[in-house]
Amino acid sequence: EIVTKLANDKIDTTEDLFALLMRKSDRVKFAKQYNIAQKDVDNLARKLELMQIVGIGPKAATLLLLSDIPNINALANATANALLDTLQRVNREKNVTGVQPDLTVVTDWINKAKQITNRIEE
Repeated sequence: EIVTKLANDKIDTTEDLFALLMRKSDRVKFAKQYNIAQKDVDNLARKLELMQIVGIGPKAATLLLLSDIPNINALANATANALLDTLQRVNREKNVTGVQPDLTVVTDWINKAKQITNRIEE
């Protein structure tokens, strides 16, 4: 149902949706318009923000959120080794993705996060 509503409103890609959810006031409006809990819309915006990074899909973004990396700023400021330890622990506990991230991947994510300029308004 929500997918149909989004398609009817010409929101066809994750990029379209992210652009719509960048500002806090727009997320409040979106939550009301689509009858979605505000916290769920905010979490979706955070996930989409992380997914701007090539190599971070929905599962990796979920893993990052569960690992207390709520946005691009937190990822950009993370320490690779510490984040890797947390990601691997959380993934073992929650089984988010079948593939454990490695240090090369995590370092790449951090470096790419430092270059991202599109960030959600908190």
